Amino acid sequence: MYKEVLYLDLGLNRYRETEILQEELVERVIDGTSQEYILTVEHPSVITLGRSTKEDEVFIEDIDRILEKGIEIYRSKRGGSATLHEPGQLVVYPILKLEKRDVHGYVRALEELIIELLKIYNIKAIRREKYTGVWIDDKRKICSIGIAVKKWVTYHGLALNVSNRLEDFKLFHPCGLEDVEMVSIESILGENVDMDELKRRLLHIFSVIFERRVVNDAKTCLA
Repeated sequence: MYKEVLYLDLGLNRYRETEILQEELVERVIDGTSQEYILTVEHPSVITLGRSTKEDEVFIEDIDRILEKGIEIYRSKRGGSATLHEPGQLVVYPILKLEKRDVHGYVRALEELIIELLKIYNIKAIRREKYTGVWIDDKRKICSIGIAVKKWVTYHGLALNVSNRLEDFKLFHPCGLEDVEMVSIESILGENVDMDELKRRLLHIFSVIFERRVVNDAKTCLA
């Protein structure tokens, strides 16, 4: 019998507000007062930096000019290097108990989730040895992954490029890599993708890979 995981779609929500919500939900899962969660969200334009990211090594454009473009810069509590969030990108934050205490295996499962999802759109995606995330080939990347774990409960997660602008990735080195090209589902297919349908498909694959039954119960999530 699969455990239930509560699903909440936050729509368009600021990064910091979503991080605060995640921290609150993580505490509920840790102390046993709540079931697990999976959140989906799109963020207004923001470049997030992982815990160990060095600003002088990732930015190409001057930081002040980036801010003038209306792009926020925020240091996150997740692992990984620098990435960009913006509308049209599907961000997924699973808040799960790692019963096997296998962080590496959890990240591989997140990659598998996106690889299987992209198959539905006839997009062949791959893993790259030594590089976290989901790639189309050795240069093109479509999904970034950066997680955090507290007392073996996960938060943060993955960002899948769907229909978002890709130009702003040129303001910095995505994932701290100089030779990476960020692509999206729509830039590969050359056609529009329905975000709601994409979410439904993702949740179905998530339930299979992570052996969870997804329950849409926003009231419980926010109570």
